Amino acid sequence: MSRATWIVGLLSLATGCVDTSIQATSVDLSVAGTDARAPFEGRRGATITLSRADVAFGPVYLCAGYTAGELCDEALAEWRDAAVVDALSAAPTSLGAMVALTGTAHSYMFDYGIVSLLTSDAPLVTAAAESLGPASAVVEGVADVEGQSIPFTVRVRVEQSADVEQGVPVVRSGEDDGFEHPIAPDGGSRLLVRFDPRAWLAMADFAALVEDATCAPGLDVACAGPIEQRCAADGSVAETRDCAALGGACVRDLGCVERLELGSDDQVGRALRIGLEAGARPELVFE
Repeated sequence: MSRATWIVGLLSLATGCVDTSIQATSVDLSVAGTDARAPFEGRRGATITLSRADVAFGPVYLCAGYTAGELCDEALAEWRDAAVVDALSAAPTSLGAMVALTGTAHSYMFDYGIVSLLTSDAPLVTAAAESLGPASAVVEGVADVEGQSIPFTVRVRVEQSADVEQGVPVVRSGEDDGFEHPIAPDGGSRLLVRFDPRAWLAMADFAALVEDATCAPGLDVACAGPIEQRCAADGSVAETRDCAALGGACVRDLGCVERLELGSDDQVGRALRIGLEAGARPELVFE
């Protein structure tokens, strides 16, 4: 049973009939990204060019209370599915109708395809997240930093931490967000959720991936800019390769790489996860 239906049923029990001032309705839900394929500036002089930014979005709830959370028992609208959003496409895509009640929504909450459950310690991984790896987001592009171009793929899961009450979505708005939108009867409301993937990487430190160093005792590899140096046991340089000439980049601790694969435990991955969970929120446009 949906939360919206549960509320209607509760009103029926309490009054003997449904309050006619509250009507069942729906909200047309659409998602879109931002045309962000042009290079943009990152931290410490890095220039980032994105070629892919897919995110699993949903489920999503609109709440009557000013602070979302604790299962949003006063949900006015809900969409319990999840879908992959191309966050580099500005064209809106319809996800269908949210089950809703008339009233005013003052907060919202949603997940990135991985859902915390009350009935299980293991989260529910939706089909949308499964299709990404499983993951909540996959971002690909090139980071130009200190004269090197580093092709990268970063894949992260965004899920509720163990120290938060189970069953609560990852992203929850608060009273300071100023979200206040009436839900019209007869399906007269539309909600567009727009993502900007540039904001996800605001704290990503690609400059930390490169170095201008030389071999030393205890090192296996050192990068002198784009030049990979394989180190001998005594700290001398045993052999070198020009990573740029090979079509790649020299990455700290790794040497030459054609494409850097990053996850939730890497600095860039952690920055992406934090950007999704606690950084700039998507724009919610309500009509």
